[in-house]
Amino acid sequence: MSKMAERRKILAGSGTFHEKAYAYEKLAKSVAEARSVLPDNVALDFVLLVGDRPDKKAEDLTAINNAFHAAGTPVTVLDMDDMPDTENHWQWNSRRIIWYKENYLADLALRRYTDFLSWEADVATTGDLFKKRIELWLEHSAKGQVMCAMMPYNDVDAPDKKKYLAYNFIPAQLRVDEPVQIASFVTKLRPSKHGVRSSSRRFKFSKKNDNDDLVLCEQRKQCITWLNTTKENADKGCQGSNHQCPGYAPPEGVEVYQEAAWAIADPKLKPGKDGTGSDDYIMTQLGSKPVKDLLTLPKAPDGLFRAHGGHLGFTLIPAYLFRRIHFRYKPWVKQHPDTWFFLDCAKKDIPVFLDLDWFVEHDHREWSKEVGW
Repeated sequence: MSKMAERRKILAGSGTFHEKAYAYEKLAKSVAEARSVLPDNVALDFVLLVGDRPDKKAEDLTAINNAFHAAGTPVTVLDMDDMPDTENHWQWNSRRIIWYKENYLADLALRRYTDFLSWEADVATTGDLFKKRIELWLEHSAKGQVMCAMMPYNDVDAPDKKKYLAYNFIPAQLRVDEPVQIASFVTKLRPSKHGVRSSSRRFKFSKKNDNDDLVLCEQRKQCITWLNTTKENADKGCQGSNHQCPGYAPPEGVEVYQEAAWAIADPKLKPGKDGTGSDDYIMTQLGSKPVKDLLTLPKAPDGLFRAHGGHLGFTLIPAYLFRRIHFRYKPWVKQHPDTWFFLDCAKKDIPVFLDLDWFVEHDHREWSKEVGW
C-alpha cells in the first residue's frame, strides 16, 4: 500500500491573539474550503491557541466562534491560561509566543497525527489550490520532507507589490552543531565640541547561561537606572522584555546601543590573544541568504523548489520529524522560531520545498505595543 493510500490525519492551526481578530472570517472560510476538498483518506483538525490579555479574552473567543460558526466548520480553541508555564503569557514577546504554540501543537501532532500543518491565523488559501496540491504535499511529507506554500513577505520599499523569497543558510552556520558564543558590543554616543563621540566595549561572560543577561530591550538600551545597577539587583526588576518599565530612566545626552551576533567557530583560525576568542570566530548574524526573484527560477515538473527555508505561515511538516527536531526560542537573539526550525532542518539534511504553484494570502498587520518583537 502506498503512503498516500494510507489514512492521513492532519493537525492544522496556530496561536492567535485578539489583534488578529480581523483575519478570523477569511481564515474560517479558508478552513471550510480546505475541508470540503480533502481526499477521502485525509482528515483535518483545526486548532487555535488563544493567548489573550484577560480583558480581551471574551471578545476574542466570541469573534473566533462567530467566524467559524458562520463558515460552518469546527475549530478547537485552547486557552493558554490553562496550559503549564504560561503565567502572564500575554506579556511575552512574539518570538516566545510562536515558540510555545508551535511546540505545543508539534507535540500534539507527534502523539495523535501523521502531519502538522502550521497555519497562521492571518493566512488564507483557496479550496481549488488545496485540492490541486494537497496530495502532492502529503506524498512528500510521507518521505519526511517539509513543504511550504508561497507566502508574500512585507516589503517596506514597495508595500503594494507582493514579493516571495526562499532562504539558504550561510555554509559556516551549517558546519557547527550549535553557534557557540554571542559577541555583544555596547556603543555610547556622547555629544562633544567636535560633534558626537562614540566608544565601544565588548561584553564578556563566563558561561553560556549568562547570555540572557546581555539582552537590552528597547527600554533597557537607554535606561541609566539599569546601567548603573548591579547585576543582582537588575535581574530582580528587569527581565529584558520590550514592555514599559515604571523605573525607566533615560540617560541625559547618552544613547546606548547593543548589537549581538552569533560567533560561528572556524577551525582554521587560532584563538584570540585577548582571551575572548575575538580572532577565532567568524562574526555573522544568524540569518540566511535570500534567493531573490523566486518566481523567475525554472520550475521542476512538480512545481517545487528546494531551499533551506521558507516560513511557518503555511507549512506541512511530517509529525514524526518532531522526534528529531523542535522549535526553538533564544531570548538573546532576535530570530523567530521559523529561522531556528529551518536552520535545524538544513543541518540535519531534512529536505524543505517551496511550492511555486501554491500561493497563500498573508494579511499581516504589525503588532501594537502590546506585543514586543
